[in-house]
Amino acid sequence: GTGDGDPMADSEGGTETQGEGTTESGSTGATTDTGEGPGPGEPALWRRSFPGAWANGVAYDGASDSVYVTGWEVSTDETADIWIARLDAAGGISWSTTVPGNGGRDEGYAVAVAPDGDVVVMGTLWIGEDAEHASCDDPNFGCPQFTAAWMGQFSPQGDLEWSNEKAIGEASVVEGRAVAFDGSGDAIVAAAIDPPSDGGVW
Repeated sequence: GTGDGDPMADSEGGTETQGEGTTESGSTGATTDTGEGPGPGEPALWRRSFPGAWANGVAYDGASDSVYVTGWEVSTDETADIWIARLDAAGGISWSTTVPGNGGRDEGYAVAVAPDGDVVVMGTLWIGEDAEHASCDDPNFGCPQFTAAWMGQFSPQGDLEWSNEKAIGEASVVEGRAVAFDGSGDAIVAAAIDPPSDGGVW
């Protein structure tokens, strides 16, 4: 797995909560129900909603029969924090946690389970804005935003073991979009970048 080191340096953070549909940023009322599946006559085993959160990525861990979901959640100051939750086979919440950011919009985009059971999230961390840019005076555009790719590893119990952010060259926007593990347990990641000219992939 990735427990022996962070492919990108080290930092710590994150807030964790246990229990039904409550995270430290204040979102409550998550519900589970059953209903129509993806096709006619195909019932869903369960459905889960998280008010105040938006899901971007999902991964299944066959060893523990668990589902991991990542995305973002509205925080108490009306910004957005990276969010990840673990659900059991019946749709119950094993844990739900957020990673406090820098006061902008942070998002988890992808999640993958390592061979050793650790969980890696790839996402985006807001850094700031270009307050001197000409578009700041335009109400239709506003100031350009700066973001960095964010990667963090969580234990199966929801503890943030390490995290790091990565800017790329002169790119103003870097969004961590994908993560997967190869046969040896190494993580492979990808990001979308928007340098001063055309966008690209890293």
